[in-house]
Amino acid sequence: MSEVNIEKFLQTPNPEENKIEFLIRMDYIPSVNAIYQPIRKGKFLGMMKTQIAREFEHVVYTQLKQIDFKSAAPWLHPHLNYDLTLNFLLKTGFYKRDCSNMIKLTEDCIFRHLKLNDSRVVKGVQYKSFIPSSKVELILVKISESNYDVNYFSK
Repeated sequence: MSEVNIEKFLQTPNPEENKIEFLIRMDYIPSVNAIYQPIRKGKFLGMMKTQIAREFEHVVYTQLKQIDFKSAAPWLHPHLNYDLTLNFLLKTGFYKRDCSNMIKLTEDCIFRHLKLNDSRVVKGVQYKSFIPSSKVELILVKISESNYDVNYFSK
């Protein structure tokens, strides 16, 4: 891999904060345009995951299994709300790849693995960075307990 300083993205865990950061390494991060294909079921049109989507999920799940979330983030709980930050570090096609198209499959994989409902993400921040000399692409992930007051506007 090229000279990518991952440490500048990943912070030292602070036990006082309910936050976890980790990274996912990929050969190439697919966009949503490549991960679903329409299928017809009788009168209804549905969507089916492509082989690219299944391969992406396999790579993500394999890496997530290497993280001991029970120890690293014991505060994760189905009834909390979360802030999610994703930083996609791309090696090619920077201005041809839509960051928002990469978010859904990544978020689904992470929260399904954690057995949490991704509808509990109340704040999402996404970045896209360019590392053209890299041999891999990275997804830097930060999940933290949200302090956003979801009832603010109903008060």
